[in-house]
Amino acid sequence: MSLSFGGTMNHSLRRIALVLLGLVAGLLIAPVGAAQAATAGTVSGTVTAAPGLPADADVWVGVQRRLASGHWVTVNRGTAAKVGGTYSLPLADAGTYRVQAQVFDQSSSDFRTVSVSKGVKRTGVNLQLLPNREISGRVSTEGFTLAGLDPDGPLLVSADTTREPSWSTEVAATALVAADGTYTLSVPRPYDEVRVRYHQRPCPDDPAEECEFGEALDVLTAFWDGTTYGAPSFDQATAVDLSGGSVTAKDVTLTLATKFTTVTKPRITGTPRLGATLTAQPGSYAPAATSVVYEWYAGSASVLGEYDALVGTGRTFTVTSDVIGDSLMVRARPVRAGYEGPNLASAYVFAKSRSSLSVKAKPGKRKATFTVRVKAPDIDTARIYGKASVYAKGKRIKTVTVRGGKATIKIAKQKKGKRTYTIRWSGNKSITSATKSLKVRIR
Repeated sequence: MSLSFGGTMNHSLRRIALVLLGLVAGLLIAPVGAAQAATAGTVSGTVTAAPGLPADADVWVGVQRRLASGHWVTVNRGTAAKVGGTYSLPLADAGTYRVQAQVFDQSSSDFRTVSVSKGVKRTGVNLQLLPNREISGRVSTEGFTLAGLDPDGPLLVSADTTREPSWSTEVAATALVAADGTYTLSVPRPYDEVRVRYHQRPCPDDPAEECEFGEALDVLTAFWDGTTYGAPSFDQATAVDLSGGSVTAKDVTLTLATKFTTVTKPRITGTPRLGATLTAQPGSYAPAATSVVYEWYAGSASVLGEYDALVGTGRTFTVTSDVIGDSLMVRARPVRAGYEGPNLASAYVFAKSRSSLSVKAKPGKRKATFTVRVKAPDIDTARIYGKASVYAKGKRIKTVTVRGGKATIKIAKQKKGKRTYTIRWSGNKSITSATKSLKVRIR
C-alpha cells in the first residue's frame, strides 16, 4: 500500500461504497466450500422483536457453520425476512450451525445452535431481535495522517471475539474510522464481551483495486487496553464489557508498522487425499516471526482463485469429503510485536479421493469383454465418471466412458493365445486415476 504524508485523500464515492459493500458482504455472503447446490437439511422458524423495536423491519437471517478448528464461519445460505414473519434456510452440508437475525447496525437476536443432517427439517428455531450495544471512541495518529492513507486501505475498528479472526470468522462488528478520527461500532447479540481491534483494511482480492492482495499493512494493528498506544495482541487487550449497555471513550493512538521481508513463501506438504492430514510450511521471514496465523481455503479446481472460501485454521488441515474435488491453498501471516506481515498464499493442491479399480475379463473367440468397476471412499457413484481404456503391449485398443462407476469394454480381432491387458481409469477432479493388469487367454 502506498502512503503519503501531509496530503489529502481523494475520497471518491466509488471507493467509499466499495469499502462499505465489502464489510457487509463479508458478513452476508462469505461462502464455505466451492459448490453448494445440494441440500442436506433445512432450518426454519419465526422472527419477532422486543418491545420498542420497529414491528415491520426488514431482517436478514444469517447462518454460520462450525469448523473442525472450533471457529464459526459465515456461509452463503442467509435469507431475508420480516419482523413478525417466518424464515426458512436450506443448508448444503450436514454439520453444526448457528442461526441469527439482524437489522444491521440496529438490532440482532441471540444465536440458536442446531445440528443438521441429511433430509432433516429443523423447525421452531425462533429468533427474537434485541437492541444492539455500541462502542464509540476516537483514533489519533502519530507519524502519519488519516488523509494520507491510500484510499484502498482506510482505518477500521473491529469487535473481535477470538484471537485469530479472519475476514469471515467471528468478527462481531466492523466500522470505518471517520475523517475526524471518530468511530461507532454497533455490536450485535449475543456478545457481552469483545476486544476492540484498530487496523487498516487489507487489500481485497479484487482486480479493480490498485493495491496488491496479501501485502503487508502500513499501519500497526493495536487493541484497546486503556493506554495511549493500545496492546499488540488479542491476549493482551482489555475486554470491553457490554452487559450493561453501550460504552464510550475507547480511544487509541496508532503508529506506522515495520514490515517483514519475505525470504520464502508458504507451501503445503502431504498428499491431498480424503482423510489425509496436510501441513502448512510457513515460509521464512526477516526478522523471524514469533508466530504465524494460518488460514486454509477451498475453491474451484477448474478456475483457481474462484470462490475461494475459508475451511480451516491452524497449521494442519484434514481433507474431508466436503472439499473433495476442490482446490486447496493455505495463507500464512507472520506475527511479531511492532511488525505487520504479508498474508501470502501457497501454491494450490487438489483434493481427491483415492480410487479402487476392479476388472473382470470374459474371453471369447478372438475377442474379450472387460467389466470395469470404480469405487472411491465417501464419493457418491454419480461423481464417479471418466474414461476407461484397454491397452496391450503399450498400445491403446479402445476407450469407453465410465458412468456411475461402471463401464464395459468389448474388444475384437484379437490374436489367439494368452496375453496381458492393462485397464487404465482416467480419474477426474474428485478421484485419482488407477491402473490394473490381468492375463487373458483368447480362444
